[in-house]
Amino acid sequence: MNNRIREVYLLVGEVLNKPQAFGLPERIPRPLMAVLAEMQLKLLQEMEEAIAEQDQLSLELSQDADRVKRTAALGKTGS
Repeated sequence: MNNRIREVYLLVGEVLNKPQAFGLPERIPRPLMAVLAEMQLKLLQEMEEAIAEQDQLSLELSQDADRVKRTAALGKTGS
């Protein structure tokens, strides 16, 4: 899903930067530009949220791994 969001984000950026390549006039009408810019901003926010969720999950997994290591170490020294 993240890759699709990123691809659409980049494609919207291309339309904004090179509208002629998509059959649009050199100057995109303001209403269209506003919609595309808003869409790109929402996509960016979604990507940032997905990255934050991944970071949180990585942190939780790392903490779980640390707990397992500590528990294993305590088991070895307790014998």
